Amino acid sequence: MKKLDLKKWFENEVKNLENDCDFICEGYINEITDLICKKLYSKKWSQKKFANEMEVSEAYITKMLKGNNNFTLKTLAKISTVLDIKIKFDFMDKNIFANKNNFENQIPNLLNENDLKKIIDLNNLKKENAYFNTVDNNQKKNIEERDLEKFMG
Repeated sequence: MKKLDLKKWFENEVKNLENDCDFICEGYINEITDLICKKLYSKKWSQKKFANEMEVSEAYITKMLKGNNNFTLKTLAKISTVLDIKIKFDFMDKNIFANKNNFENQIPNLLNENDLKKIIDLNNLKKENAYFNTVDNNQKKNIEERDLEKFMG
């Protein structure tokens, strides 16, 4: 009897999911939900406020933020209007990430000017907070929240 190689089995299962539309869709939903949560946090909005602005029930927002929502383009357009953001879609070759060298060569092509500015700004914030390791936990939390708000803009 052949011994089951758990690592190989797991790698095979993950490889099988790479082209599974339901799995890919769940990834998109999680990504969108995460971005919405970060924006709500930066605006200091509650789910109730977001629901009021979206003109939907709080239950709908709860469902949405738990990742139990298949976003339509119309819903995304409403979210972008309410949160005063622009949603950007981009299509790129998924094989671009297949090997490390190719990925490193493509980084400048993957980032737009605004992304680069955010990275530079975040790096500058880290330098400004060089004393970060010497402050107490409450101060650290305040610095992290301020930096996240600046970064998420």
